[in-house]
Amino acid sequence: MKFQSKQAYYDEVVLRYMEGTLPSINEKGYCSYRSPTGNSCVAGMLLPDKNYYPYMEGKTADSVPLEKFELAPDGTTMNDIKRLQQVHDRNSPTVDLDFIDNCTCSADFAQGAITDMNNLPYFKDVSQIKGLRYFP
Repeated sequence: MKFQSKQAYYDEVVLRYMEGTLPSINEKGYCSYRSPTGNSCVAGMLLPDKNYYPYMEGKTADSVPLEKFELAPDGTTMNDIKRLQQVHDRNSPTVDLDFIDNCTCSADFAQGAITDMNNLPYFKDVSQIKGLRYFP
């Protein structure tokens, strides 16, 4: 489903961070557009299944044509997607898969990612969460 606004996209990203379904980690412990468990990263969330191909893994968002990111809110540019991916990847260190399954480690990761995301010009006009009060 296409995100109808930046606010809807922001809210979904924050929800996924809080649920622990972000980051999307592959079997080697690296960030990926789609993980074996079905999770997707912040850029992968903007790709409908019909536009996703495994060969995209390991490539930056700007190596994928903008029109493939059909689920992005109107007005989203490739630079916006690239910056979102950079923030996400900067806050997604290579991890042991057993580590990422442990929810107690995810709150610090989520807080850092949300804080960095809040500083992006792309999200300057949305209602932002400033801190995590609850994390499963």
